[in-house]
Amino acid sequence: MKVYVATSDKYIHLMEIYQFLFNKFWGNGYEVVVLGYQEPQFKLDDNFTFHSLGVSRNNPSEWGTDLKRYFEGIDDKFFIFMLEDMFPANPVNFDLLNDILNYLDDNIGRFNITNTHDRCRYLDTVEDGKLNGYTLLKCTPTSNYRISTIPSIWNRQYFLRYLKSEMSPWEFEVDGSNEAKEDGFRILGIKDTYALDSTLSVRRGNLSTDLDFSVCDNPSDSVSEKVLNEMREKNII
Repeated sequence: MKVYVATSDKYIHLMEIYQFLFNKFWGNGYEVVVLGYQEPQFKLDDNFTFHSLGVSRNNPSEWGTDLKRYFEGIDDKFFIFMLEDMFPANPVNFDLLNDILNYLDDNIGRFNITNTHDRCRYLDTVEDGKLNGYTLLKCTPTSNYRISTIPSIWNRQYFLRYLKSEMSPWEFEVDGSNEAKEDGFRILGIKDTYALDSTLSVRRGNLSTDLDFSVCDNPSDSVSEKVLNEMREKNII
């Protein structure tokens, strides 16, 4: 299953950090497709490829238009999608991730692979059975953020159902979630144990302050100082 990472000219430099942490904690056996505009100015590793969405209009609404066109043209039934500042922070739980991949079916719209189904105060969830000993959490039909850019496995047809042209990432989450209420699809995550610890490193679009390397919805956990020093030594940060 491919991993797709959306970025923009303003944030493309963050992909160098993302790439380093992805291959450290996820490994180079997964294919990552970077979806942006201008080519990155650093060398991509062998498992990373860059696809230009065209010439940027520097307008947040181009996000929906260009991503929709791209995802309408691929064949993947399911894929992993996230944004460029959602850095892997710790080794991936591959046992759980593989269990999730084997569990997917057409009635699952999105499967959150991070902790936010369990910890995010903006989501309403209920337990929804077991997955190989893990407790499943399901968004309620009227929950906010049924649609989210948080790292997730997506059903492509479900993704395209709510991704509209001239839609910003925030509109995708807010407007898409309002539209997705009571749509009959399961929006799932796991309780207590997570496939991926992920950061949300840029807050409110502000690149002028230090990046946040703590795990989203678990600020006591973070990319270790040892790993941060590795990136400093390589002039990545």
